[in-house]
Amino acid sequence: MEESWRHHYLPQFYIKGFCDENGTITVYNKQYKKFEKKTPKYIFFEANRNTFFDALGNQGDTLEKIYAYLESTISPHLNNAINDTTGKMAVETLRNLIFLAYLTKWRNPLYDESFENLKETFTVDDLGLGLRADGERLDIELEKFFQSDLSQESKRLLLSIQPFRFKDDYEIIFKNSFIIPSSTPCLLGDCPFLEANIDENRVFEDFIFPVSQNQRLVYSNRINKYEFVEYCKNNESAACDFIHLFSTTNNLATFHLAEKYVACSDETYLRTIVDSYDNLIRNQLCNINLLRQVFSILHNYNT
Repeated sequence: MEESWRHHYLPQFYIKGFCDENGTITVYNKQYKKFEKKTPKYIFFEANRNTFFDALGNQGDTLEKIYAYLESTISPHLNNAINDTTGKMAVETLRNLIFLAYLTKWRNPLYDESFENLKETFTVDDLGLGLRADGERLDIELEKFFQSDLSQESKRLLLSIQPFRFKDDYEIIFKNSFIIPSSTPCLLGDCPFLEANIDENRVFEDFIFPVSQNQRLVYSNRINKYEFVEYCKNNESAACDFIHLFSTTNNLATFHLAEKYVACSDETYLRTIVDSYDNLIRNQLCNINLLRQVFSILHNYNT
């Protein structure tokens, strides 16, 4: 079987949710200040990013194949979320969206440095891999058997499932995750996973993750999602103002954090964001922490 080489750090099925009716998306190259129309196949990938040597010294794309399998299991749930008209999300759908968010985080180049540090700090045993007999975990350290490049790189997958590893962690994340609609087309940047950097002692910080061009998955245990929904129902005008400010600031933060590419279904709107960001630079406001501002807007939605 021919080995793949075009390895997407944002999966193609995910990018499709941000495309226009023709299946294309407008991409802005920040380095060359250039706009282009692309299809999901030709953006957000690195050549041979997931090609590694295994324990036998064979080089291959095993990790890429694992990602492809996981994508095939997540894709139907993402489609359910995008096409839902009931306003009620199934448990399994929300669970898969949360997994997609964390999987996207740890396979992303923006987190490579963090991953390299964690890879040296935590063994596969620390991350939950182990052997059991009669329901008891055996006192056998597996890290020494996982020294190949492929095995070490697979820790990205183990990090992605940490939110699901312990019941208490999972319940907190699940019950505090919800969807916020966007009043403007969601931008897709090199790393769409926006994570708060408020409390360094928190293992799982608040995050925002766009799931399509018009909705974002939000996790925050600093606000009560039921109170948030009730506030939006009872304060329609204020809720619209909040959602517009939240959507715009999210897009500016996404643009700011992107190393190279930012994409959007609406070229006109993307050009507006580029101009708005350039104005921030010209007015020497680029030192504003847009990421922190996004979460401040979220946490203070009712003020």
